[in-house]
Amino acid sequence: MSTCATLCSEKLNKKHAHTDELLSDDANDALADSVMLPPPELGNLPDIENMIRQATGSPESRNSLGKFLLADDYIGKLIPLLQVAEDLESLSDLHRLCNITKMIILLNDTMIIEHIVTDEVILGIVGMLECRRCHCLLKAALCYYDCGY
Repeated sequence: MSTCATLCSEKLNKKHAHTDELLSDDANDALADSVMLPPPELGNLPDIENMIRQATGSPESRNSLGKFLLADDYIGKLIPLLQVAEDLESLSDLHRLCNITKMIILLNDTMIIEHIVTDEVILGIVGMLECRRCHCLLKAALCYYDCGY
């Protein structure tokens, strides 16, 4: 084989090896393992909501997000924010907590669902989901008042 053909063959093999490396499970796992959320605080709720929404775009990111939520007990850390938001009567934070909770449930991860239905977590989850109803009821009450019915 000529030197030119050998060089071309080597370049092609390197290119395919690089492509295979990028598509390997290890590379996807490394990319997916990078999903992290900011600390669960009221001030971070908009960022948390946006980051969860973005992470639901690919199966690898969804998987990584699920692992992060469970490993860091992130759901358990979100629950006390419900009481703080209620004490402050912050409807926007209550609404965000509701959206975050719905997105977490809609990850449809068996381990997350099993964690959510434990005695320590379920009441907080129900409370966060209940905020959607409270928000709608408040809007209806304001509309009723403004419309003069």
